[in-house]
Amino acid sequence: MGMAIQGVRCCGDYMFSGHTCVLTLLNFFITEYSPRHLYFLHTTTWVLNLFGIFFILAAHEHYSIDVFIGFYISSRLFLYYHTLANNNALTQKDGSRMRIWYPMFYFFESSVRYTVPNEYEWPFPWPLFLKKCLAGGNRKKRF
Repeated sequence: MGMAIQGVRCCGDYMFSGHTCVLTLLNFFITEYSPRHLYFLHTTTWVLNLFGIFFILAAHEHYSIDVFIGFYISSRLFLYYHTLANNNALTQKDGSRMRIWYPMFYFFESSVRYTVPNEYEWPFPWPLFLKKCLAGGNRKKRF
């Protein structure tokens, strides 16, 4: 699999590792959107992210700089977007400023007028231990 250039097999990415971006974004999504009291899950995702990066480098799938830039780009993109989304000054009625400086952000967040709370609900009636773990025994709980 992958792309071959002059008989040399490579992944086909240019300047950053898409594999590292996917691992890092998955890690950030799990950390941001799972309940805060699941420290074991958060620690596990960070450890798995670092192991994944190590194994990408060990398998010679990417150059080191590709992996570093992939981690940097994906982490900055996630953190900047969520910082903007939680900034109440940017959700004010002064929409012309947002349309000019943050057109993609304005497109995605124009109808949101407040910070959306993290609320979790287990969608299945089974297994009950997961439902209790996520919601703390309540049907809905805000974290």
